[in-house]
Amino acid sequence: MCLGGASAPQDNSGAIAAQQAAQTQATIQKDLAAIDNVYGGNTVGTGAVTSYDPTQTYYNADGTPYTGTTAPADLSTLYSGTTQNEGQFTPDYYNNIGTNYTNYYDPQLSTQYQNSLNSLTYQLGQQGILQSTEGARQLALLQQQNQTAQQGIASGALSAENSAKQQVANQRSSLTALANTAADPSAVASQVSQSAASAVSPVQYSPLANAFTGLLGQGTNAIAIQSGALPTTGGSATSTNNPTFAATSGIGGTGSSGGGSGNATVVNQ
Repeated sequence: MCLGGASAPQDNSGAIAAQQAAQTQATIQKDLAAIDNVYGGNTVGTGAVTSYDPTQTYYNADGTPYTGTTAPADLSTLYSGTTQNEGQFTPDYYNNIGTNYTNYYDPQLSTQYQNSLNSLTYQLGQQGILQSTEGARQLALLQQQNQTAQQGIASGALSAENSAKQQVANQRSSLTALANTAADPSAVASQVSQSAASAVSPVQYSPLANAFTGLLGQGTNAIAIQSGALPTTGGSATSTNNPTFAATSGIGGTGSSGGGSGNATVVNQ
């Protein structure tokens, strides 16, 4: 029997679930856009618009085409073209890391080389063989060792840049995964700007180990080498505490004759 003619309550759980899902997706897209703005890779509008022409194509800030049929109230929201957003981590950002690296090590190597050249020239001159074949060979070896050390520094600078790129990529991947889980959408928005400041660890610098020690020791025995009493060697560089580079780079550890000594220095990029 029907009492009072009341109808059964309507089941709108499906509509509520769909609305919640739409809200979740909107939040995810908003968080992903925030990540793109900082880390780059997305398309954005570019080019200021000062007047509106309905026959022209315009774009929104996110790079999507403007579909309005009339000018918006605020023309600053329109753009005449689009471009790829580089974010905060531009090519210049990574180049500066490599430049800071070489600017730290190159002067040390230059000082070492000049001091070593002076010492070797003196050693060979004292023995009276500066103009001899062996003297020329010793000086050529010193120059060769200098070039090898320069290549080691260039390689280290490139490694520092690549390491920074990997750290940024890892940070972006972590934030993207967090955004897509939608477990706590608000957590992403609060972390994006903070993460950019700490995405790349500062490069740890150690004083340059002397790259020419082996050659200088050989220079004192140049006469014996020339006469065949000692074997001819090419000399070797030393590196004691930086595993990133081959021994020929001479990077790491402490040194003399311009190499310097002391604690490692941290330089923020």
